[in-house]
Amino acid sequence: ANANANASASTHGGAVAAAAAASNNGPTFRVELQLFSVYPHVCVGVKHSFSNELNHIFGALPPAQSRWDSRARMRVLAWPAWQEFLQRCRGKGYMLEIQGIPGFLGPGIKAMHKRFKEARDENTRMAEGHTPVTRKEAASSASGESSPPGAAADMQLVLPASLEKRLLPFQHEGVRFIVGSGGRGMIADEMGCGKTIQGVAFAAHYRADWPLLVLTPAGVRANWKKELMKFLPECVLADDEVRVVTKLADPIDDSPVVILSWSMIEKLTSQKRLKPKMFGAIIADESHFLKSLDAKRTQAALPLMRAARRLLLLTGTPALSRPAELWPQLHAIAADTLFPRAAMNEFMTRYCDAHQGTFGWDTRGASNEAELAALLRDTIMVRRLKAQVLAENMPGKMRIMTCVEAPDEVRKEIDDGREQLNDIEMQIRNGARSTAGGNSADERLHKLKSERDTLMMRLWTLAGRAKIPAVGRRVAQLLGLGDAEQLPGVEQDASFEMVPKSFDKVIVFAHHQEVLDEMETVLLGADVGYIRVDGKVPAARRGPMVDEFQEDEDCRVALLGITACNTGISFTAAHYAIFSELLWTPGEMRQAEDRIHRLGQESKVVYYEMFHCKNSMDDRVLNLLRNKDSMLASTIGIADIEGDTSAGGDGGGDGGGGGGGGGAMKALALN
Repeated sequence: ANANANASASTHGGAVAAAAAASNNGPTFRVELQLFSVYPHVCVGVKHSFSNELNHIFGALPPAQSRWDSRARMRVLAWPAWQEFLQRCRGKGYMLEIQGIPGFLGPGIKAMHKRFKEARDENTRMAEGHTPVTRKEAASSASGESSPPGAAADMQLVLPASLEKRLLPFQHEGVRFIVGSGGRGMIADEMGCGKTIQGVAFAAHYRADWPLLVLTPAGVRANWKKELMKFLPECVLADDEVRVVTKLADPIDDSPVVILSWSMIEKLTSQKRLKPKMFGAIIADESHFLKSLDAKRTQAALPLMRAARRLLLLTGTPALSRPAELWPQLHAIAADTLFPRAAMNEFMTRYCDAHQGTFGWDTRGASNEAELAALLRDTIMVRRLKAQVLAENMPGKMRIMTCVEAPDEVRKEIDDGREQLNDIEMQIRNGARSTAGGNSADERLHKLKSERDTLMMRLWTLAGRAKIPAVGRRVAQLLGLGDAEQLPGVEQDASFEMVPKSFDKVIVFAHHQEVLDEMETVLLGADVGYIRVDGKVPAARRGPMVDEFQEDEDCRVALLGITACNTGISFTAAHYAIFSELLWTPGEMRQAEDRIHRLGQESKVVYYEMFHCKNSMDDRVLNLLRNKDSMLASTIGIADIEGDTSAGGDGGGDGGGGGGGGGAMKALALN
């Protein structure tokens, strides 16, 4: 992908500085390149200031290889046309200063195209006769990879007929995409689209590459076995061939399928019981658990994933907060093609706006999001939103923002804490020049940051506690219990008038143990049947508690920890959810929200009410949510904290959805 096919160039730090060599000194033009597509043809977008000279050259290029994209506001050229453009500039004596695409993409894209071709050949061999592969008949697949995502429609899946019939068309397409990328890729469909069954189909198609390892959150290990046994006939997988690892002492090398939790992987690898090449196929459920390279879990998982011949990552939120969180997952999938370890700094510079900040290398930003989206879309990641593929099967969404005044006893503590926080942050901004007590400026700064973080956590908890009386009153109101009047000082969106007056069941999300404890006290006082599921509840107990809420009419409230119950669990018996606390991680909020917005929800509309305490840490959390969302929206299609509060749906597609209340989220499509 060097931008200098006919120019002299040097590549450094993700950019190419190039000049079209000429025999005389002509005018100089600055041109910016952006990768526009990878498959079926490599195309680049070219941005430049207005120039009659360059426009004349563009006009002379073959029309089939050159077009103006009005949406992106750039000239899009097929790679041969870009080379011809450089040749013509050279002939005219024009000098070009080219801001190019990262150097690592050139060999990476070439390697991916090779993989696409090998994959197509392998798929042809595997699909001959289109007979399902059974555990008794499994034979070694011919060497090579799988097929190109851009030609996924050409791929054939080798599946048991019973499973193939259960796949919806878009799910079938998702698995073919992974087959088209060589059996290594990511299905990043929005929560509730049915990623698990696609994982089962992936496993069945690559039966010859087993043993299979399924990495998953602890709470859904049993569900993975249940789904495997439900969709795969006994001729492919018998019940006693699935090992669900619940204890570190359990054997992991005696079964065709091993299911274990993310929390176990570090210890098992350190004990040398889990080694690279033990498993030919790996499914990593909720793969966003790999968001940090520094985490021991990531360091333990990556060697296993790189060594497996087939790898499928499943997640509804590939990045929870920022594009930098994508890197470990992308490296796991394509370390030998697009994303080798040596390319990490270039990746961060190009796509994460990496720069030297006050406290070191800062990768918290986002840049060239459209290019990254195109790169992932054309190679290793498929993402669909419910509004795109399940519009007829899914309910609409309605969101309400409710603002609450803190009770007097909590208000004073909040105000005192905010004043103290402002003072600490002022000292941090001033560089902690004070060296009182003999400490160096760096030590003083570290201490101040620690004090700031501790205080912010306390203020965050106080904001949650301040909302408990209003949340308790709302639960009583919705369930028809006791006093239906709301507390003074509570302000609601006008759209609340559209909400039904009563509900059979309600979900209440919170985060801090202190807030959950006080909320549980309120529920006990209301004499209402409820369950409480938070991080302290063992994984083995969570399934029966979820079943109780789903099936028992007398169990009317589910009090849930946001991070403990935001993956792999369905609460579709309810269609009203209250967020009594806000998290500053958009992906986790979105994951929790979709516990009720998923296949199996019978209501035509689901309702979300977000409680916000005025003049508290909630103000800062909301701003962080909005800022992080704006970084992720154009890359992976994450939720947006600005959008429609009507019951008219999710605003999917190409980022559609109206403008409304400040507490709404609209889904933005990948493309």
